[in-house]
Amino acid sequence: LFCERCLSELDEWIDVGTTGEVYTFTLLYENYDGSTRETPELVAFIKFGDGGLVHRLGFVNPEQVEIGMQVEAVFKSKNERDGTLKDILYFKKK
Repeated sequence: LFCERCLSELDEWIDVGTTGEVYTFTLLYENYDGSTRETPELVAFIKFGDGGLVHRLGFVNPEQVEIGMQVEAVFKSKNERDGTLKDILYFKKK
């Protein structure tokens, strides 16, 4: 892992918390393999401080999403987690 700006090695863990804000969002109408989705999936870039990540938004209608909306992570149960990004099921409106 390295910094995209200066290419220095990233070897320190920084806790950014479990809440962030929607920086941008979109609806996905196709699956990763190019096939059409039965229902669109809402995804957003969630901003945490200087960085962020792209993830699903859950239990929010696309018409209700706003840039700057506060969201919080919803996790799998502790016994199902493996320490990866997949531990987050989705983000919900805070």
